[in-house]
Amino acid sequence: MKKINDRQLLSDLLIRHNLLTVFNKEHLEHFNLYMLEKGEVVFSVGDHLEELLLLVRGRVKISTPLPNGKSLLLRFNNSPSMVGELEFVTKRQARNSVECLSECLLIGIKFNLLYEHYYNHPAFLQYIVQHLGNRLYSSSNAASLNLLTKVENRFASYLLSMLTSTDDSFEEEIKTSNLVETAELLGTSYRHLNRVINGLVEKDIVERRKGIIQVKNMKKLEELADGIKYE
Repeated sequence: MKKINDRQLLSDLLIRHNLLTVFNKEHLEHFNLYMLEKGEVVFSVGDHLEELLLLVRGRVKISTPLPNGKSLLLRFNNSPSMVGELEFVTKRQARNSVECLSECLLIGIKFNLLYEHYYNHPAFLQYIVQHLGNRLYSSSNAASLNLLTKVENRFASYLLSMLTSTDDSFEEEIKTSNLVETAELLGTSYRHLNRVINGLVEKDIVERRKGIIQVKNMKKLEELADGIKYE
């Protein structure tokens, strides 16, 4: 996580995402701007957070640990969104892990500042309640998806989420080196996920070669996802 000392960029991002209706200008000098690379972890389970983080550019993946040591995919967050809101409200350690899927910019706001000036601030409370509501909805949705839908459909949705960037461009390939992790995130076994991928290859939807999965038929993949979204 790299701190960016660019107050003008910080101000521009707050204006772009209409956040000056939530926060007072006199407090902006205490806000921090961070840049994270693709694959970098924002925070992990058990971390003690000191800042509320506003994702203002990029895309992150959020997962939660299971008792067997594996992880389960909860959702993908696009900008603008928030991470750390549950930890801010409950004052507990992080329950989930957050990983950047692209280069990300996040605005950090110290919990102490928020407790002192915004804990009873109507605009801020409405803002954070909206994000908490979205978190509850997406977590419930992910639990339903993992219980009630086929792995083939979940993997199609996962592929679409991983391959489509925040600027709506499309990357044609995804590495297969982390399929064990992907299987865990989707709540299935590595062997079963391999069978699913082989089935997609037979249907000529994807191609598997040299450590990557390449999408050959985007339309068929979208049909297979059938509107399933980890968001």
